[in-house]
Amino acid sequence: MHQTAEASEPSRSSKDRQGLLEEMQAHPPDIVIAGGGILGTGIFREAAMSGLRVALLEGMDFGWGASSCSSKMIHGGLRYLQTGRFDITYHSVREREKLLVELPSLIAPQAFVVPAYSRWRQFIFALGLWIYDRFSRHTRHKRFRKEALFSMFPDLRKEGLCAGFSYEDALTDDVRIVLRNLHDGTEAGGRALNYVRVLETRYLGEKTEVLVEDGLGGARYTLTCRAVVNATGFAADRLREQRGLRPMMRPLRGSHLVFSKETLSVPEVLVFDHPEDRRSVYLVPWEGCTFVGTTEADDAVRTEQLTAISQEEQRYLLEAVRYIFPHKPISERDILSTWAGIRPIVSAGKKNTYKEPRDIHIHYQDGLLTVAGGKLTTFRRDAVRALHLLGPLFPSLRRLKGHSFDLPISAVAATSEEATVSVWERTAYGAKARQFGVYRHPDDTAFATTTVTPARVRVALTEEWVEHLDDLMMRRTRLGLVLKDGGESVFPKIRELCLEAGWSAERFEAEASRYWALVKEHYSAHLREREG
Repeated sequence: MHQTAEASEPSRSSKDRQGLLEEMQAHPPDIVIAGGGILGTGIFREAAMSGLRVALLEGMDFGWGASSCSSKMIHGGLRYLQTGRFDITYHSVREREKLLVELPSLIAPQAFVVPAYSRWRQFIFALGLWIYDRFSRHTRHKRFRKEALFSMFPDLRKEGLCAGFSYEDALTDDVRIVLRNLHDGTEAGGRALNYVRVLETRYLGEKTEVLVEDGLGGARYTLTCRAVVNATGFAADRLREQRGLRPMMRPLRGSHLVFSKETLSVPEVLVFDHPEDRRSVYLVPWEGCTFVGTTEADDAVRTEQLTAISQEEQRYLLEAVRYIFPHKPISERDILSTWAGIRPIVSAGKKNTYKEPRDIHIHYQDGLLTVAGGKLTTFRRDAVRALHLLGPLFPSLRRLKGHSFDLPISAVAATSEEATVSVWERTAYGAKARQFGVYRHPDDTAFATTTVTPARVRVALTEEWVEHLDDLMMRRTRLGLVLKDGGESVFPKIRELCLEAGWSAERFEAEASRYWALVKEHYSAHLREREG
């Protein structure tokens, strides 16, 4: 089943969408960005804050692909040291350090624990972590005796264990960084719409013509601009091939399993080698749950659509958990939810998917700037590097350094004396956090075992481009991933909040039906048929 942009009825923002597209048509932007993932929104933020007129158009929902389906890590990429890619690790570590300072709470320091099951691995980890710390200019790794590891992870595999190490990286909610980019960019005057697909670009010399389609209303518009940014991730070849450029993308699916803390709990991130192929596997405490990931499988998908975990990937990840915790019974029926995303890997022709590089690819020709690849951690650095290529067109970009995420307290002052803005709200929403005083109600309590409050849902429905129920449940919040059965238990309250935001009862019911189909096909475990 493909995720489509069909709506049960026109959303409350339909007139706003039409008006915004007509405005873009009448008053051409300097830059049109195709793609609303981490790179596209990062470029949007930097360009808008540099004073340019920028329009960002995403064919599906913002961050719906890899940018909401990653392993949630802001990290240096310790494994790249093993392949000699010291440059990637160095720049990633340096960006991690900046983001930890600028986005506290949204990006949180996290200990990663690595058990060593051979003397050779023990030596390699010690050397790699020494280099890692030199790059960050902090000494953050530690060595543990195996007894200490067992106290942290009582079910840990004992056979062959020599020692263990810990080092520090960070965890985040990836799609919230996407949304922070959008909030900052629109605050600076940029315009952004989801469910608007860039169909075609035509180079006309000094200008480029862009044909777009509103996926909710069906209308088509022709925009003009001075440059188009192709930041469509794994689908980047579509716009490139229209210009006669060679295909370069290798879509690789990365899948994850989510478990409740009652089923599987880890105090820190646990990193270990899968027994089948020695790839690194991560057990991660996140949003009150534990997830395990990730895989790396070729995916035939080359157009904008959701993917899903395969039975083989599910088996592979379950085997990883059973290997590292051999006496802990885990089955597919313990899986709370799954997610899968497609990494926009620029192929180097490697047979082994694990050996494909994660380098950023930036190419400009005839008004089309293609940006693909890279890492979540280095999105701002990559955005700045990409915009430098547009310096001949826009002088303000020639010496662009990258805008800090720091905000003065006055920019997010609460709207009443009683309301306060938390550190997480300030960093996750930027200046938009000032709205929270309006959306909080005295009787609000968080949903079930999560930290998601009704105020966050109200902000999402009113301020964050929610068009479909999965936009809300899977991306603006993670309720559909961290609660059983796609969050069915909180649906009465979600329905109440959607109606409060202006949805009709008919629209909610149609969206609910669509949502449950998506949960079943794209976010659920593969269960074996009952015997007998």
